[in-house]
Amino acid sequence: MPRPDPSQPRSLDRRTFLHLTAAAAAAAALAPPRAFAQSAPTAPTPAAPVAPATGPTPPSDEARALTAILQKRFPDRLTDEQWEAVARDFEADLGAGRLLRALALTNADEPDAGFRA
Repeated sequence: MPRPDPSQPRSLDRRTFLHLTAAAAAAAALAPPRAFAQSAPTAPTPAAPVAPATGPTPPSDEARALTAILQKRFPDRLTDEQWEAVARDFEADLGAGRLLRALALTNADEPDAGFRA
């Protein structure tokens, strides 16, 4: 059997990749806990105060507008309580979108690279 050329990238078949993945998982599980621990802070930091729960916030005007569009298209599909739940779902999705827009990416952040085995 010819020896592989070390200057060429080594391609892995699925079986070898799975064996390496299992070995890495086992090594991580068997490693002492301090092997992965970062330097601990010298003094504990106080926890941030928790705001008292005031109940669910009502859906925003934007969420209500999206719900109104659906109500006009499908007026007989859902009850009023179900339309309210749809508006709350829209509000949760819109809030997640706001959080994503607020996330600042640095120049080092890259898109997900393709993986080929």
